[in-house]
Amino acid sequence: MLSAWSGPIPSGVPAINDKLVHGCLYAVLGWTLGYGWTRGPGRFSHAWMIAIGALYGATDEWHQIYVSGRVADVGDWFADLVGLVRGYGVALFVLRQRGDDGSGRQGEGHMSPKA
Repeated sequence: MLSAWSGPIPSGVPAINDKLVHGCLYAVLGWTLGYGWTRGPGRFSHAWMIAIGALYGATDEWHQIYVSGRVADVGDWFADLVGLVRGYGVALFVLRQRGDDGSGRQGEGHMSPKA
């Protein structure tokens, strides 16, 4: 949705580094992909999961060519990739620390069904 924004930044919104915003937003996508990797019925490799996120970022940048006032930027895509990989890695690390890494074990915070 933000990639379709063609107007100027509204007044009152603080100026934030564009690359930082890209990295943070794609870290959320990376976390989501990492979480999904631990829950998926059939697992893709980590490389495939990162490639899916990278492709999404590339199509997002490509889409901006057609939005008035926006430009496609390889630097933005690189920031997307950095955020994506960081979010993915943090998700896997945190879930593994909780014992909730998709290996069949559940962390203490989860309720398991009673038999």
